[in-house]
Amino acid sequence: MKRPSQSQGQDSPRASEDCAAVMEVLQNSWLDGPLPMGKATAPAERAAGDRGVEGDRSDRSVLNHLSTCARCRKEARDFHQVSSDLLAGFTALVRVVDLPTREKMDEIIRKAREEPPEAQLLRRLRRPFRVILWAAFYAFTLLACSALAVALYKALKTL
Repeated sequence: MKRPSQSQGQDSPRASEDCAAVMEVLQNSWLDGPLPMGKATAPAERAAGDRGVEGDRSDRSVLNHLSTCARCRKEARDFHQVSSDLLAGFTALVRVVDLPTREKMDEIIRKAREEPPEAQLLRRLRRPFRVILWAAFYAFTLLACSALAVALYKALKTL
């Protein structure tokens, strides 16, 4: 017979430790690959993933906890749903988009490293443009100095 604290999965410190262990198993299963949720396995075994749960004592306790804790079973179902949705999305994407070959990836990397033609054009135009700007600056400076010299000459001539 099950104790009430086990069925709720939240009343005792042991139950919260079991919930934490279940979350860790689910997260590790998520990182290791999709959760095997086939119809041939029980829900608790499906949620624990393909880590060989029959032989490992801690995984057996996780399976026992999953059989009694509705919240953890819901989390396991949620993990499975997200995993299957991602798998379906990526499968559909692979059908639509061609997978890149090694040569294509190398070509993309090579093109990314190359300098774009616009940058080469700007580099070629930058030096003459800079020369023109400095020449204009010197011309206006010379004009201003010339005007100042003429004004000074006229001022001195009237004295």
